[in-house]
Amino acid sequence: MVQLLNRTPHRRIAGAALRRRPGRAFITWLAGTQRGRKVDLAVVKLTGKSLMTYSFTAMNSLDNLDVLIIHTIGRKTGEPRSTAIPYFRVDDGLYVIASAGGQDANPAWIHNLRATQGVSELTINRIRRPSVGTELPANSEERTRVWDRIISIAPVFSDYQSKTTRILPVIRFEDLPPHRGRGKL
Repeated sequence: MVQLLNRTPHRRIAGAALRRRPGRAFITWLAGTQRGRKVDLAVVKLTGKSLMTYSFTAMNSLDNLDVLIIHTIGRKTGEPRSTAIPYFRVDDGLYVIASAGGQDANPAWIHNLRATQGVSELTINRIRRPSVGTELPANSEERTRVWDRIISIAPVFSDYQSKTTRILPVIRFEDLPPHRGRGKL
């Protein structure tokens, strides 16, 4: 199924279908409802691919973006939280952008990440591993280099930046050694 979704003619057809009213309604349901996000998260856990990201890339004529699941602890509730987001490999690093589609507020997962000093777990290709996320300073050379590379891969993030006054956070993730004796996130 995943190979079928990655073929170019199917992506063109899917992109055209998703730009029509029923396709947009599906995307709105998938991204805009708790049940839709849970369905997408289940698909990512099962296949390693996100329906939401596939739909987004097909609609915007982008190459497929790889998706990870970030597992954090809710800063207010203390409950485990999981969010599927696209990630980018730049040089030897793994990076994500806290874009929230260009909204004025940061996504909840970055607040949870900040509350735990960056400690989280990531699931990539259905493998879960402990990680630490570091937010790159807004005026750093590394952020500028990584941002430029990500924009060359997915120019839509530049559009997101233009929609908001906040500077979109770029987070670098690094693996942590496996922990012993502590609970899972």
